[in-house]
Amino acid sequence: MVGERPYAADAVGVATGCNVVAVAVDPAGVEGLHGGRRTAFARRSPLVRSARSMLDRVLTPEPVPA
Repeated sequence: MVGERPYAADAVGVATGCNVVAVAVDPAGVEGLHGGRRTAFARRSPLVRSARSMLDRVLTPEPVPA
């Protein structure tokens, strides 16, 4: 989810029945990804860190109950 507008993360979760994993609000990070800033800045931006955390959560398999 990008930004809290027009709906907040909890409202989106209730409406979709899904957990909202991350909310990214980082105009400078978006600018960095589009080449407006140095690549090193973009890698450290809150947007990219949030995306990395989200992917870690999505791609990490849950343990299978024994």
